Amino acid sequence: MRQFRHTHSFVHLPMAFILGFELLFFRPAYAQEWLYEVEPGDTIWNITQRHLTSLSLWSKLQAINQVSDPFHLPPGGQLRIPVAWLRKEPFLARVQSLQGEVEVLEEGKEPGRRLSEGDWLMIGDTVRTKSDTNVTLEFVDGSQVLLQSDSLLNIKSVGVFGSTGMTDTRLHLEKGRLETLVAPKKGAATRFEISTPAAVTSVRGTDYRVSAEEAQAESRTEVLKGSVEVNNAKVSQTVAAGFGTVSVANGTPLPPVKLLEAPDVSALQDEFDRVPMMLSLPEQPDTRGYRLQIAPSASFSQLLFDRHYATTGPLRGPDLPDGDYTLRVRGIDEYGLEGQNAEKHFILNARPEAPFPIQPKAGAGIAEEAPGFAWSQIETIKRYHFQIARDAKFSELLLDKPGLEEFQLAIAMKLPLGTYYWRVASIDDKEGRGPFSDPQEFRRVPPAPEAEEPEIDGDTMEIRWRAGTSGQKYQLQMAEDKEFTQPTVDSVTDEPKLLIATPSAGTYFIRIRTLDPDGFEGPFGSPQKIEVPRSLYWWLLMLPLLALIAI
Repeated sequence: MRQFRHTHSFVHLPMAFILGFELLFFRPAYAQEWLYEVEPGDTIWNITQRHLTSLSLWSKLQAINQVSDPFHLPPGGQLRIPVAWLRKEPFLARVQSLQGEVEVLEEGKEPGRRLSEGDWLMIGDTVRTKSDTNVTLEFVDGSQVLLQSDSLLNIKSVGVFGSTGMTDTRLHLEKGRLETLVAPKKGAATRFEISTPAAVTSVRGTDYRVSAEEAQAESRTEVLKGSVEVNNAKVSQTVAAGFGTVSVANGTPLPPVKLLEAPDVSALQDEFDRVPMMLSLPEQPDTRGYRLQIAPSASFSQLLFDRHYATTGPLRGPDLPDGDYTLRVRGIDEYGLEGQNAEKHFILNARPEAPFPIQPKAGAGIAEEAPGFAWSQIETIKRYHFQIARDAKFSELLLDKPGLEEFQLAIAMKLPLGTYYWRVASIDDKEGRGPFSDPQEFRRVPPAPEAEEPEIDGDTMEIRWRAGTSGQKYQLQMAEDKEFTQPTVDSVTDEPKLLIATPSAGTYFIRIRTLDPDGFEGPFGSPQKIEVPRSLYWWLLMLPLLALIAI
């Protein structure tokens, strides 16, 4: 206390002179300043002690603010403090969440060390993700960076300017891709900067993405909220929300391009019951591909799936455990820029997996009034749920059999002629009933026509059978074996008869089926065996020869 009073009296006497000297000869221009609001009890001395890099700066702070009494500052007033004078303390980055094996190279040196959730990273560390892995890093100001697969990110600087709330974060993306959610800027000194081999991206609180392609020395920036400054050796440009740019090392960046609109995901189902998932999206103009991401929550702080598709066809998703998820999908344009996000919450309920239907097959024609059904046996499943319906949505159920212990069923009910659908699901003691198999369509059809005894008239043979319904056609096959491996006759006719050339003498097999006007092909009937006798004409030619032999 004595020392403080002595210093106070020493400084107070020549203050007018010192202040005048500072104001006359020390008027530097500072590009960045922090406006400090004076609190009760503040003095130039204790403000310097708390916030500045050196106690020797107290007189300069007093001078640029034209303070006549440095020990009596009116509360609520403001002091201009150059950012260059502020003390910056290093802070660490924390691993918020990760998926798969992610490594850190301390000071960039091999071998790497595997990261775990909650680990802290130091300045100089390099984070490396492998295929199908990702990690979310959280910084001192609350900003987050999601580093995607096959990426390399170096932490150049992470710090805070005393208790001002202003932060300085500088990262270098050597290769790969990242997404950011940067906290709003607090003060002039706040900086969040991501450099790549091709460009430097600076922001002041925004939501944007950066990628770096090592081979082409290209960098892409896509801005979703706020704006960013993209700089390289040639030019500096502002990229606003909804736009993106491509930078090439030592080349002129692409002028900002409007990002693709978010794809329409309204038609995607709310519940998926098959893995891997398949997603079909409506066509989108100028779209060359998609990126699909799936996360356990809408925050997307952790990615369970992240994949780029160089196609606009159906997207094949992952095989995930059952649960609640959120998907995010965006289009990719001709420049490789990824567009606006479309998001959708969904439920995956694919277990226990449904058995594979065996009999009757999809589209089969069944002549039996009470047909039998069979499906694949799953070793871990002890019970099944079987259904038959009149429609593919199973709103008109005809038969509902839960709790079947066999993997086959012979139904007792007789089905009239018509179209039906059947399906089966597995029942697990822990997970309950899983999804049903895809509906299998079949038709109850009349028995296949049976041929009458063929009529042979010299060189021709006519085969007849019972007529079917109006508009039906018929397919007849004849072969020398009952498997019909090489049919000698395979003809389609509109009438319930067929005239063919009389085959050579021998044993043959015939089978017939109906063809409906809508293209449905009924089942062939059972093979029918026929005998074609030797021709009487040849016996008549042999009579004179036999007579000569007799003489």
